[in-house]
Amino acid sequence: VGRCLQPVELLVQLEGSGNWPEDSMEAFLNTKAAVGVQLADALSASFNIRSRPAHGHVDVFVDGFAFRLVLFSDREPALRKKLLGEAALVGQPPASNVALRQWHHGAMALVAGEHS
Repeated sequence: VGRCLQPVELLVQLEGSGNWPEDSMEAFLNTKAAVGVQLADALSASFNIRSRPAHGHVDVFVDGFAFRLVLFSDREPALRKKLLGEAALVGQPPASNVALRQWHHGAMALVAGEHS
């Protein structure tokens, strides 16, 4: 009987430095994908953790669990709107969804700090 794991999604907020490409959406997404490849390589080299990078996320497999590290840059929605117009935002996760994930991460870190 085949089993399919439903990954636990974790938000990885990427640095908002001025080094991100701003003239091409394709260049921006390729840079984000390259960060994912580097993250997967670092997990493998440093911790011997199996992972698979993809555009926009890295799937990580540890002890029978699957985690999806969703790569997020707060520059992406603004760049999408600037280069592609309002229509490019259709189908993108709403900003409130990302804000909720950021808040949840902070709340969990606070709880973990209190109970460690």
